[in-house]
Amino acid sequence: MNYQTIVPIMFRHLPDGEHLHIGTGFVIAAMGRHAIVITAAHVLADVIDRATPRKSRFLFPDGSKEPMSAIAGDEYQHLVVFKSNQQTFIAEVTHAWGCKKSDLAVLCVDIPAAVDELITQQFAINSAGPSVGDTVNIHGYFEIQDISAEMVPPGFGPLLRHLSGGDLPVFAEGKQSSLSGRVVERFPEGVALVRSACFRVDQAFNSGMSGGPVIHWVGGEPAVCGLISLDDSDDAYGTGKWAIASELANLLDMDLRINGQHPLTYSHSDLPPTQIRSLRDLVRLGVIRDLGSA
Repeated sequence: MNYQTIVPIMFRHLPDGEHLHIGTGFVIAAMGRHAIVITAAHVLADVIDRATPRKSRFLFPDGSKEPMSAIAGDEYQHLVVFKSNQQTFIAEVTHAWGCKKSDLAVLCVDIPAAVDELITQQFAINSAGPSVGDTVNIHGYFEIQDISAEMVPPGFGPLLRHLSGGDLPVFAEGKQSSLSGRVVERFPEGVALVRSACFRVDQAFNSGMSGGPVIHWVGGEPAVCGLISLDDSDDAYGTGKWAIASELANLLDMDLRINGQHPLTYSHSDLPPTQIRSLRDLVRLGVIRDLGSA
């Protein structure tokens, strides 16, 4: 398991350049110069009320058939952070899809050239979900740290301070953490704020870990079996209660078309260009390995 594919999701406020860590994601596939990142839908939705106007550039389709929400606008953006060879690279989300019912979201970002090797391998998932009693590991970012120094090229600090009126833009990111727990209950129809298949882990987590992968072992191989959604306090997440994780079956069938168009195309030397309607297409192509579909 390449733990560098577990990535922070950040929010950028455009007027002042402030960057804030809001959650965690997982690189599930690479398609040429694009990376497909999965996270929790509420990680994106939580930012909407922080900035106005809500003039959308990307739409956030809601599988629960509630009103659609804008996930990017004139004042704010969502970003994915990649780390390679002790360097930090920030990529803007170009497309996003999500479902409030399952609290799952899919993001598409352009891959920085320096991190090509980071995500050019197969990543296993288990859409069938874990079994009660399974030991799992929760991964995510939650210890906030200022990485501003990493984001400013050498020698550019004085110029940026002059342009910003004295202060450098803030880049606040979480530190990756791993917590071990046990699956104590599964809910085929959902529980609390998740209205689709999910499971409970007897481990607390922190809010910055929302959207992070839950990993267990299938036949001796690590596989992502869910994403951290919320805790079992029904109306909040990351407050110290036991974790609720969304299962991934609904994620594979999420419609990735926008206004009837296919923004994603998979190209490979052995295959003609293939338009991607859902992540299940990438399973059929062998780009995503689903150990739960066997």
